[in-house]
Amino acid sequence: MPPLAAGIGFGVLTFVHVDRRVVIALIGAVTVGFAARWIAGGEDAGAVRRAPSLARAAFRGGLSGFTTFVAHSGGPPLAIYLLPQRLGKTVYAGTTVLFWSLLAIAPVVPLGVWNGRVLHARVSDRALYRICHVLLLASGAKLLADGFIAPLG
Repeated sequence: MPPLAAGIGFGVLTFVHVDRRVVIALIGAVTVGFAARWIAGGEDAGAVRRAPSLARAAFRGGLSGFTTFVAHSGGPPLAIYLLPQRLGKTVYAGTTVLFWSLLAIAPVVPLGVWNGRVLHARVSDRALYRICHVLLLASGAKLLADGFIAPLG
């Protein structure tokens, strides 16, 4: 969480000096590349689990904070850090929820928990990873397109 806060702080300090289209396009390109590499390699691509790393976690956490503030696109850096760890679906979902938890969503948490339990029981780890990578590819493509067609400002 401290790197996330630091990344947001860095975004606050540099916001007026950064072209958000460039940030969006870069995050989109990296995200598309990451997801496409996994998809092209088949479902077993990346089957070798990458161990957690404090340095990588701090970098991706800071990058998530920065890109969240500057371009509302902090999810891809987090996913690119977490997916290679091959976490179980419970740990993966819990980690992302904890990372992005906000008091503002508190009123809908019970509905989200209920839906999460239902889906969690029905989706295998393998299917979750397939879904995450496909959604990551789609969001990366959208970010990449937005980086090239977004208005200045």
